[in-house]
Amino acid sequence: MIGGMHRFLGTLVDEHERILDALAALYDYARFLAPIDEDPRGTLRDFSRFFREFLDGAHHHKEEALLFEAMFDAGFSRASGPVACMNHEHEDGRASVAKLSALSDGAGPLSPEELASLVEASADFTRLLASHIAKENQMLYPLAARALSDETFDALAERARAAHSLAEIEALEALGEALSARCAAR
Repeated sequence: MIGGMHRFLGTLVDEHERILDALAALYDYARFLAPIDEDPRGTLRDFSRFFREFLDGAHHHKEEALLFEAMFDAGFSRASGPVACMNHEHEDGRASVAKLSALSDGAGPLSPEELASLVEASADFTRLLASHIAKENQMLYPLAARALSDETFDALAERARAAHSLAEIEALEALGEALSARCAAR
């Protein structure tokens, strides 16, 4: 337990900080650096990879396949309520990542239309995820902390460790940090 929160939830909150850092870098990149980047499509492929593999592949796996399932088992609704809302927003986030991935296709500089689409997509994604993360940190995780036992959280943590190797997670975290260092306005 960390500050009254099980380590499993603390890990999710820590991952949110990494995601928000990369998201801020994407937003800054779209507005300031993409027009002058020598390889904007390569940079967008890196952002897409981070969001697809870290956000969706690792982080959302811990939420959807582990935490949310445990909450459903504890009586939370699949059809409505906070967990259903978070699942819906995860789908919206996947659509945002697909837009970024589509912009990374091809070669050469981004067209003016593509640059405008990137600015819009990054702003939409930023609004979505910032709001989503606040709801999870301030509402969903405290609900889960009250509804699930420490033993359940211990089992979830063990299953999360088995799903993704530490080396895999560290490599994705390093990618996010590199993108943040390279692309965030300072």
